[in-house]
Amino acid sequence: MRLILQVRAELENVASLTPHPDTRWYMRTKCGNCSEESPTAVYMCFGDELPLHGSRGTATHVAKCKFCERESSIDIVHAPTPVTVGAQFCPVLEMECRGMEPFTWEPRSGWDVLVEESPTVFTDIDLSDGDWSGYCDQTQKVVGVYQVESRFVRA
Repeated sequence: MRLILQVRAELENVASLTPHPDTRWYMRTKCGNCSEESPTAVYMCFGDELPLHGSRGTATHVAKCKFCERESSIDIVHAPTPVTVGAQFCPVLEMECRGMEPFTWEPRSGWDVLVEESPTVFTDIDLSDGDWSGYCDQTQKVVGVYQVESRFVRA
């Protein structure tokens, strides 16, 4: 099953909110066989290739359910895309999920903010609190990312 992580946030004087290509995506997952939920978030990075047991294929994240012991995987299909319209959910990450699916995304560091009407970029900002703000000396305006929300939808 293909799932898309969609993100929205209130953007103040921000042209785009862009994840780094090597951002660690922290998610809580649920086993598709027994519905056991992971107690903590696991992370995966675009470009990681882990071998699938009993197959010649690879995936971005491979795990074995602690309850039913079934192996499952998630593969990030393509590089992450930026959030450009704050009020609407924007597709950020597309995943191929086999035997497990993410149900919660935990934003962390690894994001760049491009300031509106300026070439200024704030790099590696941390969204783990759900909010971030800074000040752009060039535009003399406050720059902010607030109320980060996410959801998973079928592709």
